[in-house]
Amino acid sequence: MHSSIVLEAVCDSNKIAAEPVRYPECSVPRIRFEELHQTLAGALRRLGFEEERALLCARLFAETTQDGVYTHGLNRFPRFARMIRAGRIDIHAAPELVGS
Repeated sequence: MHSSIVLEAVCDSNKIAAEPVRYPECSVPRIRFEELHQTLAGALRRLGFEEERALLCARLFAETTQDGVYTHGLNRFPRFARMIRAGRIDIHAAPELVGS
């Protein structure tokens, strides 16, 4: 599945999928980092994330993809979105120190 299709599936409410950039030497579509980051952040905001958290979470997904850790990058994002919609992930949860 091409990245642009994954993004379109996640962002289908506004159809803001990032446009892939094709390089002559590579048949795999590529998306510029900033465009991927902003597209993911927009999807997260629509899922209810506050701005700062949306940007941070999107950056983590985008950086992981950029680093080549495909198991936790863009490939995982649609599943992450489904888990949020299903209520399995609390996007408002905050870490709390319970001991030192």
